Amino acid sequence: EKGDERYIELNREERKRKKDKLERMGHCSAIRLCLCILFALSIVSSTRLSFSFSENEKMVVGGRSLMVSTDDYDEPAANARHNPPRRGGGHRG
Repeated sequence: EKGDERYIELNREERKRKKDKLERMGHCSAIRLCLCILFALSIVSSTRLSFSFSENEKMVVGGRSLMVSTDDYDEPAANARHNPPRRGGGHRG
């Protein structure tokens, strides 16, 4: 009887130690995750690139300049090669 009580008590202590260890590991991984996020944010925020999406802007990167033009298309107009059928009606099919 006394051996059984001692075994139960040791089993409780062992479970408590395992639970405490898991809680500490959880805290360590949370701290590690926060540090990784902080490190990533510091790298991203320290970049010197500036992106501009306006039509004709200069993009400056490390003392060099680059002209960026986003106006790739001509003014809209009718397609001169499109000749619709002379007969009335819609699409045949």
